[in-house]
Amino acid sequence: MTRSTALTRLSGLLAAAGFVGWLLRPLIEFWAPPPRLDLLAALAVCGLGGVGWWLSARSAPRVRQAASPGVLDAVPTRLPRPFRRSWRLFVLALVCMITPLGGGVLADRPSNARLDQVAVIREHGARIAPVEVVEVLSVSPISRSNTFGSTLIVEVPDAHGEMHRVRVEVARTIGRPEPGEHLSALYSPADPSLGVIIDDGNLEGLLGGPSRMWILLAVMWGVTCLGLVWLLAALSELNRAFRKLRAGVRARRAVGTEVSIQGSGACQLTVKVGQQRDTRQVIEPALLGTAGNATVHLIVDRHLDASVLAEDLGYGPVWLCWLPEHKRLPGNTVAAVLITADGQTLWVRVPEAELDTLSAGPLPWRDTPARPFGPYNVWRQRVHPAGVPAVVVGFLAAVAQAAFTPAGLASWLLWIVIALSPATATLLWYQRRTRLLKNAQETATV
Repeated sequence: MTRSTALTRLSGLLAAAGFVGWLLRPLIEFWAPPPRLDLLAALAVCGLGGVGWWLSARSAPRVRQAASPGVLDAVPTRLPRPFRRSWRLFVLALVCMITPLGGGVLADRPSNARLDQVAVIREHGARIAPVEVVEVLSVSPISRSNTFGSTLIVEVPDAHGEMHRVRVEVARTIGRPEPGEHLSALYSPADPSLGVIIDDGNLEGLLGGPSRMWILLAVMWGVTCLGLVWLLAALSELNRAFRKLRAGVRARRAVGTEVSIQGSGACQLTVKVGQQRDTRQVIEPALLGTAGNATVHLIVDRHLDASVLAEDLGYGPVWLCWLPEHKRLPGNTVAAVLITADGQTLWVRVPEAELDTLSAGPLPWRDTPARPFGPYNVWRQRVHPAGVPAVVVGFLAAVAQAAFTPAGLASWLLWIVIALSPATATLLWYQRRTRLLKNAQETATV
């Protein structure tokens, strides 16, 4: 897999932090009159990150679930069930969705519009458009947020362009309304006397479409998911940075591990990166284990980064142990376990034709200190390279929107970003996929 540089990851994290901070601004000032081009840009960037994440998962070759043991929590006494990351991702997305939705419910934002009045307005042709506040008769705060209920007199144009002054008994706004201000309102141009409804963030929902409040929650959901992905990427790099240090600190514990493993007849290996074709001629990530003149392919889980594993396994001695015959996997591969000097374990699969190459012993069940090896590596391939420039471009567009007026140059920049970001992500993914296939063809005979 393509490995991004530390500078690229840092820029992505900074851009994501700035992007989240920029999205918090509407929570205070809430919504300006439509159109909301910044909302479209935010949704485009969030959607682009999700598509990139999905493409990254699809870029790995598919393997049979029954032959993919995955990463274990400790040296086991039986084979684990298939490692179902899809369910974990589903639960993660569900939590990210429920959190902002629960916040919206707790914010206590009921609509003050009567359903019968909305039905009458819709029968005569409803329209959402900015109206000018002529006079503010009374203002009172609603709930603990920056929400106010006001009695206003507004000017509303009819279908012929003639202006009418209409009294709004309860206008629900974010922020204190002022004379001369333009507010989004729902009314009927055919008959403005039917009434005017002012309810910030909920007008679209009254017409059967998604309200801007729900769009905000969707944006928060997308940004939360992106933030969790970048957090996992940062933790991955931090964990790998201290990997070598931990191996040295636990040298004393490694002595006991070495004695226990050598007493069970395990085979010590030198590990490097390689690839292996299965019976369906699909390239699978694999490690090459060498002991003397013998070499064996160690097929790892398709979601793991073989180059990172080879680097981490090179910090100290590694032993390979077979599973007992009654616990072997069906098919042409045999499950085995790698045990590092500091007591970490990793499940691998070895082609059955290479079983006699190494003289590995049975798996040492007794008193072997063991921990999961590198579960953080699973997430490295989930961060698609196209997600970094997408978030950076979105952040720069947000800065441009804040620096200029909502109309004019900033609007054009935002539309350009929305139009070009998916194309850029597609080209980056295609270039990355082509490079992966080229490398696979060059090393297929390894």
